[in-house]
Amino acid sequence: EEAGTATPDDTSALAFRPEPGALSIAHRNVYFFQGSAIHLDYFFHGVREAFSSFSPAILHLLVADVEKSGFLWMSAAVEGREFPGFTYDSRLGPRWGSRFDIQNNPQPDQDWPEHDLPILDEAGKEASLRLSFTYADFAAQHPGFAGQFHLVPPQFWSEDLAPLADFLTLPPEESYAKVPYIWVADSQSILQKAAVAWPVVLTCRERLDFWHYLQENAGIHSFHADIATEKARQEAEARAEAQIATLNAAHQEEVERVKEEAARQAIENDVHILGVSSLTAGHLTLVPALRQALEDQGRGDIMIVVGGVIPPQDYPELYEAGAKAIFGPGTPIANAAIDILAKLGAESKAAAE
Repeated sequence: EEAGTATPDDTSALAFRPEPGALSIAHRNVYFFQGSAIHLDYFFHGVREAFSSFSPAILHLLVADVEKSGFLWMSAAVEGREFPGFTYDSRLGPRWGSRFDIQNNPQPDQDWPEHDLPILDEAGKEASLRLSFTYADFAAQHPGFAGQFHLVPPQFWSEDLAPLADFLTLPPEESYAKVPYIWVADSQSILQKAAVAWPVVLTCRERLDFWHYLQENAGIHSFHADIATEKARQEAEARAEAQIATLNAAHQEEVERVKEEAARQAIENDVHILGVSSLTAGHLTLVPALRQALEDQGRGDIMIVVGGVIPPQDYPELYEAGAKAIFGPGTPIANAAIDILAKLGAESKAAAE
């Protein structure tokens, strides 16, 4: 097959093509190789395996006139998913997926290969433009497709123009108001946006459909694997939520036990100050609960001070919950003692007045 010979005049190029590879695979017990000479090692390996196979072997090779930029055309055909390379080898085992190989294609896990194009912006500064190389980019290199691309004057560039690769992913309710385009360079190497005619868009969809067929057979973006992964994710989230709920319940139970016991001991020993040390982020729950327990038993006058690993952003909430002093890690004991005694004196003086 010669690269770049399909044009819009050839109606078969715009329909779902009868792929030789798909037809060959239907026989199952075959060796099939589709490729081109742009990667010679891959090409020679595929041909050698075909001739050494005892099962029926079929070769589907892409050729072009080397003197007329043949390698450029072949590379564009492979990049644009016009002629993806792949191997089906029934000898590799009973597992169906193990028989497929599409790894020699550019960026086989992507719909379209993506590249960063170095450019100069309007200010003359170096920049880069992220581009997807689609079937339309391949077709744009062939004179027969010239009528399928229309340059859009810069004054008409707007949000209604959508990069073709993005346009192909849009749902119908969003795509109907968009015009797909690709970037092309004019004779002065200035980038222009070229609107893509609908026949080429349809061919892009058809090429992408066949590429997805190959990807899934090769185990990339498998529908069933994605479903299983999503199910496993949901089950893991459900287990995590159940564990969190259990831990929260246990934490709340522990807070109730600690507050009641701490309040009881403070009252029985007629203390003036009750210290709370936090290392596990339970301070925002324990301090207000402890304050409430003391007030319920008529000892709201007992001063609560807090120490431990406490984020500074939690300080205001703790003060509002009833803490009179907060001491973070590294606070000198003498400074803490002086601060506590000063606050205790102030509290006693206020109570006496």
